[in-house]
Amino acid sequence: FKLIFSLFGVLTINFLIFLQVWNLASGQITKTLTGHKGSVFCVTFSPDGLQLASGSRDNTIKVI
Repeated sequence: FKLIFSLFGVLTINFLIFLQVWNLASGQITKTLTGHKGSVFCVTFSPDGLQLASGSRDNTIKVI
């Protein structure tokens, strides 16, 4: 489990398979990324905070 903070929210990473982006002001989940078949080991927000990319041990990259 890992947290990444951004001006646009906080990202929680469950290293098993999914990611969640939370709105800090409301406490609500704004995005959930699923679909990796291996552990997620790398995540980053775009500079404008509108997208995020994740990399997994299954050799896939997801962008939302």
